Amino acid sequence: MPLRFIPGGTTTSCKIDVGNPLIGEAPARVEAAVRTFAEENGLLDILPLLLAGATISMNPEEFRDVLGITDQQRAALEREDNMTFWEQTKELRTTIFTCAIAAIVQYVPQESKGANLNWPHDLGLHTGSPNGGTTDRRTRDLWIFALVNAAPFLFGAICGSWLCDPFSFKGGRRFAICFAGVFCLFSTIGSACAHTWQQLLACRVLLGIGMCAKASIVPVYAAEIVPAHIRGSVVMNWQVYDAFGSLLGFSANLAFHNIGTLAWRLQLAAPCLPAIPLLCLIYTCPESPRFLIKKGKFRQAYKSLLYLNETPLQAARDLYLIHVQNLAEISSYNLNTPEQDLKEFWRAPGFWRKFYQLFTVQRMTTSLLAAVVLMVAQQLCGVNVIAFYSSTVFSSGDSTDPGNELNALWIGWGFGLTNFLAAFPAYLIIDKGGRRPLLLTTIPLLAVTLLAAAFSFKIPEASKAHNPVIFLFVILYTIFYSIGLGPVPFTYSAEVFPQGNREVGMSVAVFCNFFGAGILSLTVPFINDKLHSIGLMGLFAGLNVVAWVLIFFLVYETKQATLEEMRKIFSVKTKDYVKYQFFEGLPWIWKYVVTLGRAQQKAPPYRFRRARRGIVTSRLEAYLFSRMNFHS
Repeated sequence: MPLRFIPGGTTTSCKIDVGNPLIGEAPARVEAAVRTFAEENGLLDILPLLLAGATISMNPEEFRDVLGITDQQRAALEREDNMTFWEQTKELRTTIFTCAIAAIVQYVPQESKGANLNWPHDLGLHTGSPNGGTTDRRTRDLWIFALVNAAPFLFGAICGSWLCDPFSFKGGRRFAICFAGVFCLFSTIGSACAHTWQQLLACRVLLGIGMCAKASIVPVYAAEIVPAHIRGSVVMNWQVYDAFGSLLGFSANLAFHNIGTLAWRLQLAAPCLPAIPLLCLIYTCPESPRFLIKKGKFRQAYKSLLYLNETPLQAARDLYLIHVQNLAEISSYNLNTPEQDLKEFWRAPGFWRKFYQLFTVQRMTTSLLAAVVLMVAQQLCGVNVIAFYSSTVFSSGDSTDPGNELNALWIGWGFGLTNFLAAFPAYLIIDKGGRRPLLLTTIPLLAVTLLAAAFSFKIPEASKAHNPVIFLFVILYTIFYSIGLGPVPFTYSAEVFPQGNREVGMSVAVFCNFFGAGILSLTVPFINDKLHSIGLMGLFAGLNVVAWVLIFFLVYETKQATLEEMRKIFSVKTKDYVKYQFFEGLPWIWKYVVTLGRAQQKAPPYRFRRARRGIVTSRLEAYLFSRMNFHS
């Protein structure tokens, strides 16, 4: 007897709670479906646990009244939604720690750019004063210098982001992370051993493939492993430990600065150190149970869930619930296929099908546009200009003066330290304040502080105030970035796509982010050469204004929204959302600014009520209905 959410059922897919499809099902139907599931997948030895788990899923609030469960199991169910990090299982804590190391590996290579001060000269490039060679030679070498720095991002975007999905599908999440870690390890060692710029370029290409593949899969792996009540903070770890990796990279720049011609080689080799524990730990972590369930490996998925849960009952409950969630989500696509073909949907590779859906299904297209806007905005804000080229942008004047170079490295280190420390407040703000308010408030401050830093270069270099004033505005800029555009883009991109398209959607978003970083790395040396530090930072101050406009009109609020509410949010077409922001959002901002805060607080575009009656019509939907005959 089929359940309601698979072919042969009696209820249409639009009535299904994808978060828990078993709610409202008849007990006899669920029992029959569980028995069939256990027989088909060789799980009869845990059938009593599966039946008890399914019964609990049907009415999660009444688990205490379920017959046959022990006091220990009831106690575990009672506290599972309130367990802190240290109360989780040892295997889950190890997994979270390993994902944090993966984030550190991500940014140490990006910030070990003190090597830019020395490697071009040692490898025969003339990128400094024109006195070192002819103008034509200097221009050519400047292009080579930019290409070597841009290679990890350009080639990572082109190759690494797209390799993630097939490697993950074939070998699992751990294999994909291990694959990326191996690339990061050996490419950094190769970079330190390079004797020509061609060898260095080849190593940087391999590094980019590993970095981009890791950025695409680690957030997805973390989201699939951790419990729902700590998922937000764990995804935030990506930004916090990215920033910590940034600090380590800048620290390596300072540590190896005064050791002669070997300095740049050690600076480029430093990122291999965190890659070693990543490779050692990744296979001590359990495989993603959701990945194993998609592959039809239910026995292995159950073993993974045993590592991640306190009791076998919780593992069995999650095993069957994840399985029916997958079937419910597929059925929401309104596929006119037999039940058996529906069960095989997740197990087929389907990369191009999922990629095609991102651009043809309206709900996915809207979420993709919002995610891409945020990833591009992160590059437009100018943070990577400071991160990638701090040693060259801030090293103006006499390039042969060691004190001048050291000041530039200290400014970069201060940027890294501030980026790390300022990331912690985002843990509290991102959920309480919301994504849009956080971005729309901090981006104007990014523009102001970047513009102030640009004009600070007008202070004579002989003045004692020159470096401190520049450093002050860079620190303020970094604080605002770490609270807003630092954590939001990757967190947002990991949550807006439906489960079946999450890996591919994340790959597209990461591609845009890395490709944008590559374009910056390629062009910044030439912009800096023509406009100098003042013009370069002034340019990116203006680009922050562009980023603010794009986010205001195209990025939807997702604060505290469940999966069903995400679908509701992104079902509103982009053109209707733009009209709402133009006719309602902009006038409210003007009125709020003119009246100095005395205007009535504007309600958020979406307001949900998690009651039995369902979702309350949002202010946005009411507005669209009245002006554009929009029907939700």
